[in-house]
Amino acid sequence: MKFGDSYFQQLVGTAMGTSCAVQFANLYFGWHEKEVIFPAFRDALRRIPFYRRFIDDVYLIWDGPCDNDWQSLEHAFNNYGILKWDFPEEGSSRSVNFLDLTLTIKGNRITTKTYQKPPNPYLYLPPHSAHAPGIMKGVIYGQLRTYYRQNTEYSDFVKISRLFFKRLVSQGWDQAVLKNLFTTAFNKLNQQLENPPPPPANDQPDRVGRLFFHLTFHPNDMPRREIRQIFTETLEEVVREAADIEQFTVAYSKPTTIGSRIAKATMFEVEGREVSKYLAGEVPDDI
Repeated sequence: MKFGDSYFQQLVGTAMGTSCAVQFANLYFGWHEKEVIFPAFRDALRRIPFYRRFIDDVYLIWDGPCDNDWQSLEHAFNNYGILKWDFPEEGSSRSVNFLDLTLTIKGNRITTKTYQKPPNPYLYLPPHSAHAPGIMKGVIYGQLRTYYRQNTEYSDFVKISRLFFKRLVSQGWDQAVLKNLFTTAFNKLNQQLENPPPPPANDQPDRVGRLFFHLTFHPNDMPRREIRQIFTETLEEVVREAADIEQFTVAYSKPTTIGSRIAKATMFEVEGREVSKYLAGEVPDDI
């Protein structure tokens, strides 16, 4: 890990943000499950008909009361190395929050609905953000599709969709604009539910010639449809014959923002006051 002009070796755990940290965590706890938890708990594994883990979140179904076997399970989870797990104080229950879902046992089935943590700030794109017009359409459709898949009961899906709409309005979005985007998204979602698209054919490579016209997006620039129209009227036949181009795509990239200018990843250090000099005690305390 680098801080200023100094490098540090982390001896416990792994640095936050490291691209391979998730793989480390999975390997570490996977070995812990196999070598410690399951052997120590072998006699009572019959009481766990269902067990799943996502990195450091475990979801299991426990059959029976929270007796000595349950306490043994807590001990197996919490008495190895630096691992410490949080168990609900009330013990097991018929409903639990796991990742972004609330899972509930109802009769002989498990139902789900969307779970959102209380401190969630819901920082959606504001209306004055200089994003391409199609971005918000995709954000709304993608979010509604996720909500539909997460909620077993249609009434829960409608409830969370309405909350989504109200949160966008509170960020300054015009209700008329949102109604149009939500209606389009609902229609597309219903169409895909009634007529699911066929799975992609991975056995045949995509040989369609593509031409990408790359631009840095600006809201006052020429609209994408006008660029396509100019291409169609002037160059389409030429590039199709010369380069076997069948598809023309206008691709936008994010413009440079104020945040990217003032929040540099590299630390600025004043000469004579580098991190290494602070650590060595070479910088007076009165500076």
